[in-house]
Order: sequence, then C-alpha cells, then structure tokens
Amino acid sequence: DPVGTVTRLAEFLGVPHTPELCRQVADACTIDKMREADKIKDKSRNVDMLMRMNMYRKDGVERPIAALLSGHFFTTSTTYKRFSFLPSAGIQISGVNSTDFGSYQVRVTYFRDGAPQQETQTASLTLPDAPVLQDGRLVAHVLPKPVFDPVTGESHVQLSCGTFLSRGSNPVSVTWKTPKGLTLDSTAYSNGHFLLNLPNPVHGGWYQCEIDNPSPSAMSTCMRDASSLQRGAFVDVDEVQVRLTLAESLQGATREIRSELDRQDKVDANFADEMENLRARDTVVKAELEQQKTAVTAQIGDLRAGDSKLEEELRQLRGLLDEQKSSVEVLTKQLSELKPSGQQTIKLHSPDRRYQPAVHEKTGHHLPLSPGRRVGSAVERLRYGAASADKHPHRYAYWSSNPINKPLVLQTLDGVERPIAALLSGHFFVASTTYKRFSFLPSAGIQISGVNSTDFGSYQVRVTYFRDGAPQQETQTASLTLPDAPVLQDGRLVAHVLPKPVFDPVTGESHVQLSCGTFLSRGSNPVSVTWKTPKGLTLDNTAYSNGQFLLNLPNPVHGGWYQCEIDNPSPSVMSTCMRDASSLERGAFVDVDEVQVRLTLAESLQGATREIRSELDRQDKVVASFADEMENLRAQDTAVKAELEQQKTAVTAQIGDLRAGDSKLEEELRQLRGLLDEQKSSVGALTKQLSELKPSGQQ
Repeated sequence: DPVGTVTRLAEFLGVPHTPELCRQVADACTIDKMREADKIKDKSRNVDMLMRMNMYRKDGVERPIAALLSGHFFTTSTTYKRFSFLPSAGIQISGVNSTDFGSYQVRVTYFRDGAPQQETQTASLTLPDAPVLQDGRLVAHVLPKPVFDPVTGESHVQLSCGTFLSRGSNPVSVTWKTPKGLTLDSTAYSNGHFLLNLPNPVHGGWYQCEIDNPSPSAMSTCMRDASSLQRGAFVDVDEVQVRLTLAESLQGATREIRSELDRQDKVDANFADEMENLRARDTVVKAELEQQKTAVTAQIGDLRAGDSKLEEELRQLRGLLDEQKSSVEVLTKQLSELKPSGQQTIKLHSPDRRYQPAVHEKTGHHLPLSPGRRVGSAVERLRYGAASADKHPHRYAYWSSNPINKPLVLQTLDGVERPIAALLSGHFFVASTTYKRFSFLPSAGIQISGVNSTDFGSYQVRVTYFRDGAPQQETQTASLTLPDAPVLQDGRLVAHVLPKPVFDPVTGESHVQLSCGTFLSRGSNPVSVTWKTPKGLTLDNTAYSNGQFLLNLPNPVHGGWYQCEIDNPSPSVMSTCMRDASSLERGAFVDVDEVQVRLTLAESLQGATREIRSELDRQDKVVASFADEMENLRAQDTAVKAELEQQKTAVTAQIGDLRAGDSKLEEELRQLRGLLDEQKSSVGALTKQLSELKPSGQQ
C-alpha cells in the first residue's frame, strides 16, 4: 500500500505529505514489490535499521533531512537532493555552500526483543580557518643576497612571497608565474615566506605569486574572510641589476673561498704532521702493550691449564673414591654373609627365588629353528618388481613395456633346463605337482614353502613379451644357496666356569661367569646361544667376546648343571639349511659347584676389598696434597689476575685516549677535505660565470 507507506514514513520523519516524498516511496515500492512496506507495517519483525538524520542550526531548531528505511534512502524535500547515501561511508553532501555548515545528528532506531531502541551520533561540518596575511595581503619582492644551492651547485637570485602569519587550518601553498607564463613551484617555505630560486641565467620581467589553484567560489564558500587570498602579488625583476648582484656575490664568495682554501691547506699540513706523530706514538704503545698482553696471557694460560688439570684429576679421584667406598660397603656386606660360623651351613635351595634373564647382546639375525614352525627364514623369493640382481642375488627384477602378456618360465640350471612354472596373463601355473610348493606373490615374486635340500641351486626367469609386433625376451638368474653353518673349535660346544669373578657396573655386584664356545665363525646368519639353569629357566647371554658367549650368574649363585645351546635349535632346519650342522644340534653342559663358586666369590671380594682400602688410603693422601697445592695455586692466580687487571685497565685507558684523538682528528680532516672539494667546485663555477659577465671594451 504506497499510500499507507507514505503516511507511516511522513509520521516517522515528522514531516507533512509532499509530492517528493510520495515519488520516492512509489519508486521504492515498485522496485521491492512492497517487501519493505510489509516490514514497516510489523516493526516487531523488522530486522532492518531505521535511520533518522536531523540538522541542528544555531537557533536550535531541529529540521528533518533524510531517512534510511529497509535499505532505501529518502530525503524530506528537494532542498536536500544534494544529500546522498554511501553504504561504505555515510552521508555525502555535494555542492557545499555556506548554509550547509553546522551540526548534524544521526539517530538509529531499531528493535531488540520486541522493544524499540535508539542510538544517536553527532557530527559537525565546520568552516575552515583561512590563512592570515600580514597587512591582509600578499607581498612579493627580490631578496638582496643570492643563495648557494647545493643541489644545482650554483648561486641563485631568490624571490619571496608573504608574509603568512598563519597558513590556515588546511595549510595553503603558493605557485609562481614567470614573465613567459610558466608556472613554478616554490623552492622552500621559511618564516612566513614562500621562496623561489630563479633559474640561471635570470630573465627579467614581472613575476607573480598566488595561492595554489585559487577558486573564488571555493574561497568564498569554505574560508572566512578569504577576499585577500583571491588576489596575487607581483614583483618586477631587473635582469641587469640581479645579474650584477649575482656577479658581486660570486666575486666575494670567490675571495672567501680562496682565503679558506689557503687556511685549510695550512691546517691540513698541520693535521698531517700531527697525525703522523700520533700514529708513530700509537705504534710504539701498541707494540709495548702487545708484548705485555702476550706475557700476561701466557702466564694466565699456564695457571689456568694447571688449575684445570688439577681440578679434573681431583674430580676423577673423588668420583673413584665414592665408587670404591660403595664397593667396600657391598664387599663388607657380602663378606659378613659368607663368613662361616662355628658350624658351617650352606643354603642350596631358595624356593621363592626367581631367576631374572641376563642382558643379551644381540649379534644379528639367526634361523628360527623351533620345532613345528614353518621355515620362514629359509624361504627365498624371486622378486617381481624393480630390484637389482647384483645387490639381491636371491631376487629377480622384471620390467616390460607391454603389460598384456608376460609369459614367465623358471628353470633349474643344473645342466638340464626343467620348466617349473609360468605366469601368463596374470595367471600362475606350475609344471607339475612336484612344484606345488611354489606360489606367486604379486608384490614380491616367487615364494618356495617347505624348503628342503633339493631346492638349493640356480633359477632362471625368462620373460617373453611383444614390442612393435615382434617377440622380445629378457632373462635374469637368481640363486638359492645353502647358508654357511657356524664353525666351532674342535667341532663342538664347550661350557665352563671362568676362574675369576667379574664386577658388573649395572648391578653393582661381582658375579661368577660361565662361557660357551669356542666359535671360530658364527656363520653367514650369525647364531646366538641361550642358557638353561638347573631349574629349567632360560637366560640370555650377558656378552659375546673372543668366540665365547658369556653369562653372569645371578646372586646368590645356585649350583647344578647349566646348559648352553644354539638359540631355538631345530634338527630338521639344521639338516636342511646348514652344511655340516650336526655339531650345532648338541648343546654343552657345565656343573656349577655352589659351595666352591661362593667361596671363590668371597675370596675375590676379600682381595678386592683390600685393594680398594689401600687405594682409598693412597687417594686420601693424594687428595690432601692436591688440596694444599690447589689452594696455593688459587692464591697465586688471584694475585696475578689482580695485577694483570690493573695493567689492562691502564693500557686500555691509554689506547682509548689515543684512538679517540685519532678518530676526532680523522673526522675533522675528512670534513675539511669535503668542504675544500665543495669550495673548489664553487670556485670553478664562479670563474666560469665571471667570464660570461665580464664587460667588453664598450660596456
């Protein structure tokens, strides 16, 4: 209902019905097909913001200007048609005039939880302050003295335009017009004057300065009392007079420069002599200081090296002392336990004692020889994929540019070629039931299960394929070889008890040790050994050394028969996969006499205790001696460091003074040379200009 919408809008804006308001509403309703009008009818469901903008005048009267309703912008009359809405900015006023200045208010009405809410913001459009001129007008004139411009390297006659007491709230600038109508920017601004360096050679005539881009309408609209800014200023430049002034200035500058050059030559010579003397003195002082520093540094280095060596030796001795004290306590405790009473009693069994497996040093992969287990490690695969036959002698590498038909034939090469299997169009066939243990693994190659002695030998894979319609063949060979068995001295395993106990830093105790060997070679797949205790527990080796597998017996030692054997023995695998493996099928046994080994361990502990106590006494004396010597060295070191610090402070201060003097003189000399170069350049330019200005016979 456009009529109803106009009525509600006029009521909202607080203005009477006008043709302009009706036209705007009709346009909005036509575009949105009454959607926005429907939202206005039910304000509780209206999620759009309703904006009302009012203008405050100095007389305090509030006059509605415009509104934003459901995305549409309305003005109250044609008076405000210069007002437009910018979604990303706000309200824009075009063609600003003096009546537009003042305060504006934006009032936003919206609904929250069914209740109307309002927020208000105020903005002011103020009249800018105009620049303020002395005597209310611009004045231009020629400055009496030319100035030297380091950018052009020349002296220039200078014009000024001012005087500005203030450049205004929006600071103005000044441009210049030459007699030929060219526009030039000001060279600089200083003390209320815009300055212009006239280009050489100077041309006479009237020069004008004026406010940059003056606009009478803008001046009258946007600045208070801007009438004086609408008029520029003129100055007449007498070409002959300014050139004579420039020539006189150049002559005076030339005399000053030459005088300065003479003075600087003398100063330069004095500085050169003084610098030479300073450098000579500096060289002597540096040489003396270097000698002193070298001597002191060497002395300190010797002291520090001695200190470090003594401290390190002292630290090691203290660490050894702590370790040996701990060992003495352990030995004392063990001796007290082993010390026989009036009637000797030896405990042979301890039902609640469990053996813990000793640490086993892995020596490499070995054959899994447990009975009933498939011979996984004896299976050799002929690889089907990108692999190198040189690096993997048991694997076959195959590739083809034609993936459709790949007939694959395996043959034994014992002098007679016997087809074994074939791969044709993705299907695997064996030549007979003899080879039913052969299977094809797409991701690996050919796998042989249940390997026996007849399977060892050489195999050939021949791949036939077609390229460009012609048959092609590629052949690779792989070997399934019998692993070398370990080699034992005298062809059998031998186990025995080592005569001397060993100290284990991990457990912190001494242990009786068993050995099993002797292995001259552990085979191509290095084997390992396990141990069985009299109670049937299985223990891993503690270490392997010089062909012997070693086992540290846990404390307290239990007597009985101990057995060492190849890890996971399997007679079938031994006979199948190793040459001459019969000796490996038999283990070795050793009888451990519990009483004897415990007495041996006790004697070893007693001897070790005596040695440790003797070593502790000796170390106590050494430590005391080192402590006294360290104290003396530290006292000497402190005295030397204090003396050296005094010498370093004095020498450093002297060097600092010399370097500061050198730096100051070098900096002053550099500045003087730079000024001399500039003045020499200026003399050349002045000489050239004088030759141009010199009058002829008849002036």
